[in-house]
Parts: sequence; structure tokens; C-alpha cells
Amino acid sequence: MATTPLWTETDLLEVTRAIASGALEVRFSDRTITYRSIDDLIKAKNVIESYLSTSAGDVPIRQVRIFTDGGW
Repeated sequence: MATTPLWTETDLLEVTRAIASGALEVRFSDRTITYRSIDDLIKAKNVIESYLSTSAGDVPIRQVRIFTDGGW
């Protein structure tokens, strides 16, 4: 059973266009969303980008570095 993705590249493009134009309303294929501010649009863009990158199999690399002065 195939699942429908939450967001698509087209959705990301529409949000990016809204940010560039200063519009707070974004029309997706079957719905229209009105955001409260450009900050909310930017947050939505970040969420969509994160979703698309993880659904494509891209896993963020995380590193932990420990530095010591050499003494105990």
C-alpha cells in the first residue's frame, strides 16, 4: 500500500515563492494555508526541506568531538 507524501517539491517551491514575495497565503494542490508571519513561513520551509531530505534517504551526519588538555 503506497502512502501519500506529506509534502512535495512543489509544496516547497510554493512556500519559497511566498517568502520571496512577502505573501502570507500559500495555495497547495487541495488547500490554502494562511501563515501569521514570514517567520512562520520560514519555519514551514525548514520543516518541508527536512522532510524531503529524510524521505530521500539523506541522513544528517552528526559528530561529537571531545577535547581535553591531556591531563587527568
